Amino acid sequence: MYKRKKKKKWLIFVLLIIIGLGVYVYFNFDEIKDRIIPEEKYFPLLEDTIGKVDVFTRYGRYFNISGNLDGIYTDVYDVKLVLNNKDGDSEYKLNYIIGTNNIVFSTNEKINEGIILDGINIGEYYILLKIIYTDETYKYYSLENASNYENIDYYTMTKNNKNNYITIDFKKENKGSKEKTEEQSIPVFKIKVVEKELPSEIYDIVIDPGHGGIDPGAVNGHIHESKLVLGIALDLKDEFEKLGYKVMLTRTGDYDPGTKKMDPYSEGGRAITPNDAKAKYLFSIHLNSDYYPVSKGGVEMYIAPNMDTTLAKLFADRIVQYANTNLSPKDSYKVLEGVYIRGFLKGELRSMENDAKKYGYTMYNITEDTPYYYMLRETGGIITGAYVDGRNSFYSRNKYYDVNFGVESYIFELGYIINNVDLKNIQDNKNGYIKGIIEAFKEGI
Repeated sequence: MYKRKKKKKWLIFVLLIIIGLGVYVYFNFDEIKDRIIPEEKYFPLLEDTIGKVDVFTRYGRYFNISGNLDGIYTDVYDVKLVLNNKDGDSEYKLNYIIGTNNIVFSTNEKINEGIILDGINIGEYYILLKIIYTDETYKYYSLENASNYENIDYYTMTKNNKNNYITIDFKKENKGSKEKTEEQSIPVFKIKVVEKELPSEIYDIVIDPGHGGIDPGAVNGHIHESKLVLGIALDLKDEFEKLGYKVMLTRTGDYDPGTKKMDPYSEGGRAITPNDAKAKYLFSIHLNSDYYPVSKGGVEMYIAPNMDTTLAKLFADRIVQYANTNLSPKDSYKVLEGVYIRGFLKGELRSMENDAKKYGYTMYNITEDTPYYYMLRETGGIITGAYVDGRNSFYSRNKYYDVNFGVESYIFELGYIINNVDLKNIQDNKNGYIKGIIEAFKEGI
């Protein structure tokens, strides 16, 4: 009798366990199914020919690539770069030339145009070439890395206190053949976007108050450029932070940033801080001067030669609008009213070559099109022709001179400190200059 009761209790116990397991499975079926029978991984149907990426870069918020695809192609209607996943394609315009035996392609000639990384939705994508034919059929081609660079990582601009983290890299993945009868490993170019909190050392914007410490910059009597631009930069930082952006200054007092004086490439130096911070934008704030008296001053924006001028022009125009000033009448290096591109002059290149011979190092591989100002050149790596590699022992090696990423950089010459009208307006109407910068940025990005 005792044994029968014990057996009955044991059966009830087992039955309760079975019922409990059944309830758990019912409410967690999808999760259990994915563990036991994982969903087949999506992989696009690709042609056997693999395209080669010669260059891929990230400048500010913009991603660009160039490369080629071997083969003979006829009846081609268009060639696109696509981000492809199981939900379909996001297509991007390509510049391309169909040659006798290949297609040469690139996304954009201007480094601050191209694929806006901040505009890509959370997810994982294949970066592919898509050839569209005149009969409306199309084919996908994978891409492999033929460059000297491995991967790019990027944090988006802060928006509503949120950021996405993006990785762009080349991998090898297994895929089924067209008949899905066997597996083969092929190179793929992928981009992955996830939401991620911005690390403490990462910033959206770096503001550089020019000069500082033993370097006063331009001077008018007892008034120093370094001190005036610091005040502007501090207030500009506050206004950007009100918009929700995370902002760093290269200096917060009257000193020259960096571990070595007058060396912008030393640790903490103004030329490397923007990339240390993985910033998207750099704004270097200055006041202008000249060897001779200036009867009329005004605003000048300086950019790298391969940049689109749209945002620079917007900065210049909005500063004029809100600061009650004018665009500079200076003609040298002008490409648009208020926008300037300064390369090296032939005489400057000869002088640099003489210095190289004198101090025993090989001359840099630079031309008249190389950006003259180091805050534009050395903050963009290979994209803007950075070259300070340590061969000239007077300066530290720019640890970012040979990278495929950079910060979208602008030099603001807000006015001429040696022109009393400009100087008084900058002193009395500082908020107008700041408002012009802020309004242009809100309008331009």
